[in-house]
This record gives sequence, structure tokens and C-alpha cells, in this order.
Amino acid sequence: MTDSITTEVTIGRHTQQASYRGQPSDGQFRATHIAVRAGDRWRLAGIQLSPIGALRPPVGT
Repeated sequence: MTDSITTEVTIGRHTQQASYRGQPSDGQFRATHIAVRAGDRWRLAGIQLSPIGALRPPVGT
């Protein structure tokens, strides 16, 4: 019997309200999640985020 491997790719929009070291880090991103199933287990194989729209330069530059 051969093990079956399944790969799933999900693409969506990630919206966040966050801060980093006291500075706002809000934004919208195109999100790609890649999951792989081997047997009865799913594992996250990768995540990629790309900004949507204009990027704001860091404060102080």
C-alpha cells in the first residue's frame, strides 16, 4: 500500500491591527497558506504574506 500525500493551497486576505515596538503595524495582506496531509495528519508547510496597497514608511525615516 502506498501512502497518499495531499496538498492544499488557500489564498485569502489578512487584515491586522497591530503594533511593533510601540509603532503601528496595521495593514492588509494577500495571504497564501500551504498545508500538506500525509496519512491522517495535516501540517502547515508554508505561509506567504504580500502587502496590498501602499506601504507606509517606518516612523522616523
